[in-house]
Amino acid sequence: MENEGQDLLIKEPSVLYQTDLFHDKRPFQIFIEDRNGDKEYNFRKLCPEVPNTTYLTHAIHSYPAKFIPQIPKYVIRNLTQPGDYILDPFSGSGTTLVEASLLGRHSYGIDINPLGQLITEVKTTPIDLSHFQFSKLIEKFKAAIKEYNGDPLTVEFPNKDYWFEKKVQKEIGIILAVLKQLKPDLSEPIYRFFKVCISSVIRKVANADPKISKPFISKYMRDAIANGKRDLNTFKFLDEALNDYSKRLLDYSNRIKEIESLTKMRPKAVMLKNSDARSIRLENNTVDLIITSPPYANAQEYFRSIKLELFWLGLANNGKLLDLKKQLVGTERVSAKEYSKLQQFGIADLDRALKKIYEVDQRRSYIVYKYFVDIKKNIEENYGVLRPGKHFCILVGDNVIRKIPVYTHKYIIDIAESVGFETVEVGYDRIKARGLAPKRHHTAGLIEVEWLIVFRKRN
Repeated sequence: MENEGQDLLIKEPSVLYQTDLFHDKRPFQIFIEDRNGDKEYNFRKLCPEVPNTTYLTHAIHSYPAKFIPQIPKYVIRNLTQPGDYILDPFSGSGTTLVEASLLGRHSYGIDINPLGQLITEVKTTPIDLSHFQFSKLIEKFKAAIKEYNGDPLTVEFPNKDYWFEKKVQKEIGIILAVLKQLKPDLSEPIYRFFKVCISSVIRKVANADPKISKPFISKYMRDAIANGKRDLNTFKFLDEALNDYSKRLLDYSNRIKEIESLTKMRPKAVMLKNSDARSIRLENNTVDLIITSPPYANAQEYFRSIKLELFWLGLANNGKLLDLKKQLVGTERVSAKEYSKLQQFGIADLDRALKKIYEVDQRRSYIVYKYFVDIKKNIEENYGVLRPGKHFCILVGDNVIRKIPVYTHKYIIDIAESVGFETVEVGYDRIKARGLAPKRHHTAGLIEVEWLIVFRKRN
């Protein structure tokens, strides 16, 4: 396959990313600097061909705590071959799956968040339409919205009037009513694309401060609302999203078509909607690489950040949002009965940290304990579905909880090795701008970084 790639490079030098498809394999040694015995990754320098973190479909819809694409790109390129199968059991909005497809690899994603599933499907599904055909469908959608004279679609959810002005509610309702009307004539990929475009507009016209990840009406927003200084033209924002996202999706689709012509295979990206990171519904020994970034140990409120979009799209009504929060790895939804007694995990350093946290906050101690129980279940599942000799890569952040350091990356190494993995590489990546990063204690320098750990399943 590599020799074939060299021939293709000579025949078609205009396709710049062919070097990614047919990469000269070398030992997985990507460190560029040592710091106190630890190794530092700089993925932006290692992937200079990536123009930015929002190229192609990566910019479709904002999402909390996203991977930068350089991380999965570099790992996938170095540890797999075209046609291999990649798994991300905490796939979020699909960064790993996008990069896998652009490298000619098949991929599976798992995420309990229905909005993440939807965004991933849109970002990774090529549109088999010409620019003209796609533009006609978009213009038809825009025209139907302008001409609509029926009742807006009504969606009820808690505190709706608090989060949205009446004018905005009506405009979103009209857009959703038109989409419902057009649905029978749309293919599933186009219907999903329109839904994601609508979802991407919701935070822009909400009363929540757009500069804050979690919905919050700040003093700045209160003043802007009171003085009428906000642009609440929902239709304008939707037009912008349709125009920008459609171009990105067409560019992505063209890339996939070129990859298909080079490899004689179209990469498939599949969301495993019947799976959970703790219960992966794949046959054993079927995956060639696992790369993922799970939630932090101090339970980030991922669903709170995108709850308004979930409500408007009908993905979290009738108590479903609460159910989703309970299922989250790192959930804060625990009962007093569960944390009434100190829980110990079985790793000496972790158990000492759990005991110290318990002395000041029993509930938080149990949340951290439960987090590592869930992470172990995921690592056991990963071991089962991964082929022997293949790699599992995980990006995690350490934490300070109630002023007590929790060295997540060290505990994960202990867990993975107890399951049967061998540790290949350990290094850190400096945190620059990641949504939903937890507050960090001023004495805890290690928490300024995230750790990438590379494991291998023994033959």
